[in-house]
Amino acid sequence: MYTEKIKITKKIFIYILFNINNNTMSVNERLNNGFRGLSKSSIILSNIYSSKNALLNKLRVKNTSDFENNVKINGTLNITSERELIESKNLTFDQGFTVGNDVEKDMYNDDYTQEFDPYDYQENFFPGMSDFVDGNIVSGDKAEENRLVSSTWDDLGNDIFDDWGYFYLYDVNSGKYYFPLISPQNLDDGIITTQTFSAFGRTFTIKHGWTAQGIFKFDVSVDDGLPFKFGMYGNMGSDEDTIHEVLSQSYSLGVNDLTLYYNYNIDDGSDVEILYTYFIPKNVDDNNAQTFDVFYDDDYVSIMSKEIKFGLLVYFSKTNDVKDWVINDLELSSEAKNNFAIDEEGNAYIKGDVKVNGDIVAAGKSLGKLSFVPLIGDSNYTPSPDLLINGYFTSQTLNDNRTFVIPSASDIIAAIPDCAVNTSFRFTINNYQDGNYSEI
Repeated sequence: MYTEKIKITKKIFIYILFNINNNTMSVNERLNNGFRGLSKSSIILSNIYSSKNALLNKLRVKNTSDFENNVKINGTLNITSERELIESKNLTFDQGFTVGNDVEKDMYNDDYTQEFDPYDYQENFFPGMSDFVDGNIVSGDKAEENRLVSSTWDDLGNDIFDDWGYFYLYDVNSGKYYFPLISPQNLDDGIITTQTFSAFGRTFTIKHGWTAQGIFKFDVSVDDGLPFKFGMYGNMGSDEDTIHEVLSQSYSLGVNDLTLYYNYNIDDGSDVEILYTYFIPKNVDDNNAQTFDVFYDDDYVSIMSKEIKFGLLVYFSKTNDVKDWVINDLELSSEAKNNFAIDEEGNAYIKGDVKVNGDIVAAGKSLGKLSFVPLIGDSNYTPSPDLLINGYFTSQTLNDNRTFVIPSASDIIAAIPDCAVNTSFRFTINNYQDGNYSEI
């Protein structure tokens, strides 16, 4: 496994550019060939041609078009694309499908450590995530006295739970946690509530409620394209007889052949004490592999989504497998994204997510967006691959020499979409502390 150790001396900026070369990593001065905003210092331009001179008003081109003469644009050229997302139809009641068992609606708010302290299970329940401790939990838009308070279920009837839920959002880039307080709670079937939450400098919208008998839905979306996780933990009511299994069901939306992944939890020998949990990321491509992780220790269970962007649908069902109801509630929607613009002076701007299969070539300045890590703690530090790529790290509190370890080459390559030989990225380490300690 590849690692790279970097020595950081007092008050020094270190700018590192990495180049992928035949699946190995090396420090390289070459600029990027097509990844996250860095480019060659040259330009390739082509004219757009039309077959004859024409004056057209409000021209709309839906498919590929060829122009054989120059096209003059006297305003801003905007290039947009449509992102296909999976959304809920917001169906309620049975719709002619199997629904869940009758429930005792008993969601309430409590301290996040009431059932167990998640940090006691950090390595097993929250691998690769920041420590689940007070210092990593943000208040966001909540009052400070509610910062450590979360929403959870007590039982749901028939001993489904012994306090389970403690629903949280995890911001991948900052490594911080936030507990959205669900309100109102325990409403009648068919009533869906929409709440907006602010945390990590981001805005999340969560729709929630009992859509039908025994089926509860969370519809989580965010106003940006940055990664996050949505998770839950606590104690099942199985009294050390818990059995788990990951199940799946193939289905289609439009031209997309997809797989619904869901978790099956049962008290061994019971035909009622059963919970099904379904995870559907809104980004279509995020449904090509298992969409969640599940960890358990006897009755203690932690379930969380994979790192996702844009949004997530989560359904819970008591006793019955309602996969057909869930699939029937799904539909595709298109979201137009203004990705690229050229203004009247000829300045070009990338305004959203742009996928380029070849080289990115630019004549002017070309800078990628940095992922800012406000402070590295007084300990050895290994950033996640996503955070390392175009990361900016600050260090000022060292009391001894520490180690900054680069993740393995394979992990970094896996974190770069469509990674190819000569793909490059940068990261910066700013060591500005008072003592003359270094990271080795």
